Amino acid sequence: MITEKDICCIIPYREADGYRKNNLFCVIDMLNNYFPEMKILVIEQDKEPTLESNNKFISEFIFNDKLFNKSWALNIGINLCDKKYCMLYDSDLLMRKEDLKQAFVLIDKYEVVKPFLYLYYLGENQSKKLYKDKEYKFENLEIESKTNRAGPISGGIIIFNKIALEKIGGWLENFEGFGGEDDGLDVKIRRFLSYKVLPLSCFHLYHSRCEANDYINHSNYQNNIDLFYKIHAMNNQELISMIEIQKKTNGNINKYRN
Repeated sequence: MITEKDICCIIPYREADGYRKNNLFCVIDMLNNYFPEMKILVIEQDKEPTLESNNKFISEFIFNDKLFNKSWALNIGINLCDKKYCMLYDSDLLMRKEDLKQAFVLIDKYEVVKPFLYLYYLGENQSKKLYKDKEYKFENLEIESKTNRAGPISGGIIIFNKIALEKIGGWLENFEGFGGEDDGLDVKIRRFLSYKVLPLSCFHLYHSRCEANDYINHSNYQNNIDLFYKIHAMNNQELISMIEIQKKTNGNINKYRN
């Protein structure tokens, strides 16, 4: 049976606004509360570090003075992972312990498990209460909005067999800035790996963000969407050729120092 000792949790991070660090520490506190023996690795990318490792998590700083690159951070985290399984975890999401444990059981049967389908966005006051109380009961919550289908398989929280993730070349690092990276990985998951999505709930901590209809104005967003459509249109052999290139180039820690 898979236990917390078999899993490395990898969290990509950049301190974009005042809410992000509170959210990150809330997530780390929750995971430590649930799984005290799980390894938590935070990959921070910025011009200079703002985090230090402590007894709750390991911080790995990677220099990037350009657009945030989630794919690159996750690939580096995967390279640093010394466990059989990786849990790739956004820095603003909370779940019930028993729901995450369901995913741990299934990762021995599937190569990929996404532990939630329903995503609830919490308001600012509700998020502040969770920071303060550090109680993760998720009862009588003030919900700002809800999505009934929480995006791509690889969005938010996803648990992988590390060998399977390496087999498909990890994330595509050409996605920079907002959008597309999870959808791009989804294409490879659906074509080449066994996966399971659990019909469970996840809770999104508040932070400042643009409205959905303003996403198109994000820097590099349209380039990312165009790249996703290009990947989606590839046949299996074209994808395999791309994956072989990725395996040789992904996870260069000096990517933005060159």
